[in-house]
Amino acid sequence: MTGPYVLTKGLRMGDDQLKFEENDGGRREDYGKGHKLPKQGDCVVRAIATALEQGYKETLVDLCELSIEMGGLPNGDRVYGAYLKSKGWEKRKTLRHGGKKVRVRDWLKHTPAGRYIIHTTKHLTAVIGDTMLDTWDCRKACANIYYEPAGEAS
Repeated sequence: MTGPYVLTKGLRMGDDQLKFEENDGGRREDYGKGHKLPKQGDCVVRAIATALEQGYKETLVDLCELSIEMGGLPNGDRVYGAYLKSKGWEKRKTLRHGGKKVRVRDWLKHTPAGRYIIHTTKHLTAVIGDTMLDTWDCRKACANIYYEPAGEAS
């Protein structure tokens, strides 16, 4: 992971809060600078490619092939959930603290540093170590269900 950490205006960071690093999941490497891609709608591909440390195009092709086989869409939770399961990842229930959902920025207060794919409202983001990697900073969002490699239960 390279590049500067970017902090969102108004978001105070403590030592136990996630950092943010802008990351497109390898989209630029696979498609080049000049190729216009949508600025939204590919969070599933980006998050999975980043967390699994595989290419963007490889992830996109795999998800598209599985979606055809399953009769779903590549960004549908049924399809990407099956894909992650086939890669040895497990789905986990929403983390709660004091009866409330944990915010992404507070992830490290409740889980050990590791590799995670976190589902927020209508969005997937990747966490590796103490850093959230995405094209935009969604640390203020509540974390819903999440995925982690099997055998690494938090």
